[in-house]
Amino acid sequence: MSYVTINLDLINFLNQIIKADWMIYDQIFKVLPIVLIIPLAYCLKKLKIFNKDLSVPLNKIFIDLSLPASVFLAFASITLTLDLLKLPLYGFLVVFLLMLIGFLVVFIVRPKRNIYTVFLVMLPAMATAVVAYPFFIELYGQQGLAVIALINVGNVFFLFTFDRYLSYKLANKKPSSRQYF
Repeated sequence: MSYVTINLDLINFLNQIIKADWMIYDQIFKVLPIVLIIPLAYCLKKLKIFNKDLSVPLNKIFIDLSLPASVFLAFASITLTLDLLKLPLYGFLVVFLLMLIGFLVVFIVRPKRNIYTVFLVMLPAMATAVVAYPFFIELYGQQGLAVIALINVGNVFFLFTFDRYLSYKLANKKPSSRQYF
């Protein structure tokens, strides 16, 4: 190998590193506004610009209007395949595994009852729609949102069946079928 070949290999290697770094910075700059919303909202609350009277309607607009509309548009942008239809099952399995890990942690650590009750019920309860959807829209577009929404279907199914049942059992209450709807 000649000196020129080694230098060209080094230059190509450095170019790949620089491209990878810029890709990372590009992703960071895409999600930075989403991350900055949290401290901005906190500051606005401390300055008494945001209060309960304003946050309730804003939350209602987000949860009841913009979130379902975004998910609907995302589903309209994809073609459902058998592989995509497996995603809710994967979402269900992930939160089920989280619950099993929670039982293992409780068995090992042995916290007080009120702590392990909250821990076991909340550990598998991922707030995917509120937390992950904005990031997936920004990073992966409508198709990424459709994928995470399909995964979230399994998560929601788990929450409204197994997790809710577990919360009633840990609270020593008898769940009825009407409490699920």
